[in-house]
Amino acid sequence: MLRNDPQALKQKVKEFRDFFDQFNGAFIEREDIVFRLMLALLNRQHLLVMGPPGTAKTAVSTQVFNNIVGDATFFEVELTKFMTDDGIFGPYNVKRMRDDGVLEHNVDGMLPEATFARLGEFLDANVATQRSLLSALNERQLKRGRQQIQMPLMTAYCDTNTDAARFLELHPDSWAVLDRLMFVTSVGYVSSEENVAEMIRRYQSGRTRRIEHKLDFSVIRDLSDLVVGQPSLFTDALVAKYYGVAIIRYREQRKALLSDPKKRVGIIMPEISDRRICIASQLAETAAVLDARLHVKFDDLELCGHALGSTKQEFTLWQEILKSLQPRFEQDRAKDITIAQNTALAAISSQLDQIEVSETDVDGIKRSLDTIEAQLSEIPSSDGTIEEARSKLLSLCQEKKALLRGRILSAHGFATEV
Repeated sequence: MLRNDPQALKQKVKEFRDFFDQFNGAFIEREDIVFRLMLALLNRQHLLVMGPPGTAKTAVSTQVFNNIVGDATFFEVELTKFMTDDGIFGPYNVKRMRDDGVLEHNVDGMLPEATFARLGEFLDANVATQRSLLSALNERQLKRGRQQIQMPLMTAYCDTNTDAARFLELHPDSWAVLDRLMFVTSVGYVSSEENVAEMIRRYQSGRTRRIEHKLDFSVIRDLSDLVVGQPSLFTDALVAKYYGVAIIRYREQRKALLSDPKKRVGIIMPEISDRRICIASQLAETAAVLDARLHVKFDDLELCGHALGSTKQEFTLWQEILKSLQPRFEQDRAKDITIAQNTALAAISSQLDQIEVSETDVDGIKRSLDTIEAQLSEIPSSDGTIEEARSKLLSLCQEKKALLRGRILSAHGFATEV
């Protein structure tokens, strides 16, 4: 269990990071695809990549999935506007339909059996076929009348040559489908002379096809269990409160981006749904896991921005909101710490008052006083008042220890000064 083995956690995080780092050394200017695919895998969510033909959208996903080894299966399909859902879920069982009048997919080797999937040319599919994917992408279920299948699908990589914002303008009903794709990014052609030259060198040397490091599926599964499993790593009530504050500000200020034609370029989602907000909160846990931690901090909220928008300006807005809230958060955190310290000091003071120094159970009394001293040493000095109260209790504890020693010595006939 990684929750109880910090070293094992660090090792698996290193393996995971090293695996994805090698793709940045293979593909030029495709760091954003690699990064968001990495986040999608850890969160067991889906990714949409937009861009013109010939921008390595397929190549990146193929190399990543082909180099994940172990107990995982991969399904791949190119969607078209003429395709129906049987091209994704499997052809209908004609014999069952003829004999029993039941529509049932033959799912062997199809999406319902896959751990990972690539759905190519995703926005070329007709709206009906896209909507047939709703429960598969979100609940991981195939629901066709009597046929109910729980799917093992972790992550679907969807790519398209179509601009998703323009697509939604023409097909507003598809928003429900796109909202199931938690990560959205776009790529363009390599533009600078230096990077074009480097791209050619990498291609000619075979670096885009020769990937050395493999990743066992168990690493992805174990790390993603920490993100999506229970108990949650998002346990700090104050961080959760400020995530909510940031979300409300983000929703309001994002409307200004949408109302400005110059700033809304690339923005896809007309609104930020409650579902997206909840799932995006898991990225704070992702940030913690990638840092080999098992608790969420305020700074981890920044990563949530990668699921709350599809453009640089949306992510920048999220960063600015968090930056503006941080001073208030730190003030509230200091107040919470002071309250907790005062509560702890009051409890320790009550324990000290209950300790009667006598020869009876001397060892027990000494252990209690030693424990109290240790507790006091662990309380940080956040301000002068806390330090003064802590010092007084330490002095009282030491006085009781001295009194205990004096009574023991006196009982054995040794004169002592207390």
